[in-house]
Amino acid sequence: MSLERLHALLASVADARAGGPAPIYELRPGAFFFSRRSRTLPDRQARAFQALRDLDWPLFVAGDLADPRELAPGAIWVRAAARTWLLPREAPTAALLQRWLRAGDYRAYLAREPADPRGLPELFRAAPEDSLARAMGQGIAALLESRPGDREWRILVQPGAVTEVLAA
Repeated sequence: MSLERLHALLASVADARAGGPAPIYELRPGAFFFSRRSRTLPDRQARAFQALRDLDWPLFVAGDLADPRELAPGAIWVRAAARTWLLPREAPTAALLQRWLRAGDYRAYLAREPADPRGLPELFRAAPEDSLARAMGQGIAALLESRPGDREWRILVQPGAVTEVLAA
């Protein structure tokens, strides 16, 4: 999986693209509870989350989350920083989303090193250009922010023009 393919996949499952030139995708339920968009939200989220995992980058999850060793056992969990876990490759995506991350209110990001959780961009509050600049400043290739309840996501992915720099 490349960042270009990630952009294409996110464009296919996202409901909107926020931020103009900043590549931020939104995944949210439909306007009505039983709408097709609402029914397919868990599947679209799983596809997006798996696509992030398919990139050859460490995936970190930051937030006030329960200890994942109890909710998603069978994997080697590493606490990477304060309130931050390195996601193990062997943990199944479905189990992570259904057992550990279902409450929402977390940020998952691809980076070579863990970032300070206090310095992570807030995709639902900050201007898209500021979020992109902040992510680039911390070496983050992609960032997913989940709202409480895990029913609305925003995903920022670095533009394709910097792919070579990120892969180096």
